[in-house]
Amino acid sequence: MPQEPTIFKALRQQLLWPSIHAAVDVYQRRRASAADHYELIWRLIHICEASVITLAAAAITCLRETGKAPEYLKLRERCYGIGWNPTEGSLEKGLGALDGSIDKWIEIVQHVGTFSIDGSGFLSALQTFLSGAPTPPGNGPDSHQIDLKPLVIAWSRACEVPPSVLPENVSVKDALQAINSFRNRFAHIPFPYDQLQEIYRELESCTFRIFEVPPAPTAGGSPLSGSFAVKDSILRGPGYWKTPETWQSVGNESFVWGEGTEAETWDARPFVFLDKMMRPYLLSRLKNEAGSWEYTRYLAEANAVYTLTNVDLLKLLPPPVESDYHKEEPLPSAVTPVDAQSPALKAPINSREEAFAAVRQRDFEPAIEFWRSEVSRRQNYHSGWQRLGFAQREYAVDLFDSDAERARELLDESVVSFTRAIGHQDPQYEAEAYYNRSKSRWRIWRLSEDSSEFTKALGDAQKAVQAYYDHRFVSWSEFLKENRPPGNEAH
Repeated sequence: MPQEPTIFKALRQQLLWPSIHAAVDVYQRRRASAADHYELIWRLIHICEASVITLAAAAITCLRETGKAPEYLKLRERCYGIGWNPTEGSLEKGLGALDGSIDKWIEIVQHVGTFSIDGSGFLSALQTFLSGAPTPPGNGPDSHQIDLKPLVIAWSRACEVPPSVLPENVSVKDALQAINSFRNRFAHIPFPYDQLQEIYRELESCTFRIFEVPPAPTAGGSPLSGSFAVKDSILRGPGYWKTPETWQSVGNESFVWGEGTEAETWDARPFVFLDKMMRPYLLSRLKNEAGSWEYTRYLAEANAVYTLTNVDLLKLLPPPVESDYHKEEPLPSAVTPVDAQSPALKAPINSREEAFAAVRQRDFEPAIEFWRSEVSRRQNYHSGWQRLGFAQREYAVDLFDSDAERARELLDESVVSFTRAIGHQDPQYEAEAYYNRSKSRWRIWRLSEDSSEFTKALGDAQKAVQAYYDHRFVSWSEFLKENRPPGNEAH
């Protein structure tokens, strides 16, 4: 008799978070009913998405309880797609998890795996689950690794696989990212029917393997196991769970992780909603700024989406605002204003705000002189070097067609500036410097057709991805890999 998969054993023992349990339950039922491979592939994707959103939501709210403001801010940025642009000194808006982007939910999970966190058993277990634990020498294969090779081979027979998805053993967080890359391809490319069976089989194998990573949900201590609670009721799996004797009533929807006296409980709002029938819903998006929240129930039944309007929930998960970011120290009193009579300059600039405004208006010359003046007095001002490099590169772009020689000079200067910016203590800003230097080198390659510059650009792009996970960095790295010039093939 074949051994019961861990994912189904955890389902039978009612050990999974209610949202994950619902997705797995639907998959098992449709699998038993011999649903077609196309549907089953989507059901497996739903399991991964439910797992990612549940883990991300639990991590955000748990981190909120720890009081670690810088880390919590980074997760709020991914929720809303709002972040601080250090080059322009302003907030910028992009796509966020609360806009319905599963890519951003995965970014949240990726970031949690890099934080230094103490005081939470759940967060520690989640980090080990996502990134793995060190394997002592001689202990054989890493039990935290997922082998993507069979899936990548099956996938490649249907369509091109993104270069960021490699046929090798990877961590759970990278496996989840790879499955999401597959999901994006599967949603937009008409896959050949005769390849679906093999893809389905290998995707199932990868998904099942994620639920086997130690500690497995059936062994205790897994971040995939947990409960939702409100008042004196605890929901685990499909229904109620025994309330421990030491239980203290909670007034709002909460996450519960762990057992007995070691159990951790924290506020799950706004990510979890329990309706009047105690049916659990998971937040999928924020529809508007008036506090209209959309929740999804993964049990694949009628009316699986619920909309709740509650503006007060925004107080629990506020969008980033300028006051969340450290204001830079004022300019030294010894600053000498830029000479307004200089024929090379269009207008004098005497403050960072004016420099930011000039760059936005693509009036680069005075901005470049201002940032040069700043970094000449503060050689370790990494953000200043970043801003100088950005202005130099963008000015070069404007000169591409009219003055290629000057454009090349500016690009070379921007490479020097971004190199000085790489020493930033924040990994995000360090990665931003690699990313920007890569773009400068790519433009140098466009001008010179020197293949060594393309190689350097690709190397910087890969360093940015390694230093800090951001979808922009991944997309740029993939673009370069997919558009290698002849003679610059991968080794």
